[in-house]
Amino acid sequence: MKKLKIKALNGYIYVENYNGKHNEEEDRAKIYDSNKNYLDYISLDGVSKQQYKDELKTLSSAKDFEEFAELLGLFRYDYSESLEYLMSSIFDNTTQEEFDNMEHDRETMSESDFIQEYMINRVGNTYFYFGDY
Repeated sequence: MKKLKIKALNGYIYVENYNGKHNEEEDRAKIYDSNKNYLDYISLDGVSKQQYKDELKTLSSAKDFEEFAELLGLFRYDYSESLEYLMSSIFDNTTQEEFDNMEHDRETMSESDFIQEYMINRVGNTYFYFGDY
């Protein structure tokens, strides 16, 4: 697995190797966030090793979070350097009970367990959530 610096986000992502020998799926290289939680993948189907390297170089040179997300093909997302701010933004449309449960989990779980449970990703000092909310 490769450790790839994302300068604009002051952190790292991890990407499975091109050769696919140890990848879960041979036709793709999975991308993991700074906590090594699944984030996305790079298709290896019909992709040369040089194209794979170019894709990693492009990802690492993203100027900001918006460009990083766009390069991954993520278009519905929210992000913040504050986990608490992100939580309130994501869960604006939840019931009070769901929000209370989330707050309880935040107080009792480690940060790593919490962001995994709520499918929040982190690269460096930026937390983000993508998908339907």
